[in-house]
Amino acid sequence: SATVSLSGNGTAVSMKGPASVNFGTVAAGSTGPQKLISISNLSKTATVVMGTANLTGPFKIGGDMCSNASINPNGKCVMGLEFSPPPGSTSKSTLTGSLGISFMYGTNPGLVPTIVLTGKVK
Repeated sequence: SATVSLSGNGTAVSMKGPASVNFGTVAAGSTGPQKLISISNLSKTATVVMGTANLTGPFKIGGDMCSNASINPNGKCVMGLEFSPPPGSTSKSTLTGSLGISFMYGTNPGLVPTIVLTGKVK
């Protein structure tokens, strides 16, 4: 068997947001208050370029300072999301969705861990 020694300098790039966000209780057909979600660049040296936010479920983007933004080392961006259960949603039901966003560091793609979104219908 052969042994190969490797050496060099790599840059670990990690982006982090909250694992989940609960939007509380909102009446069907209404839109609840905006919640701010911070996504942080944990790298000490790498600037990343964010992709476009991918939002699922009955949630809306109220403000987006993350999509297509450059995030400096140890920097962050903020998105404002709103829970908007559609008319006719079952009372007391819990609705879920997710927020995903990709990023690039140079030519290397990455993904912010998916953020789980939940809200309850009044």
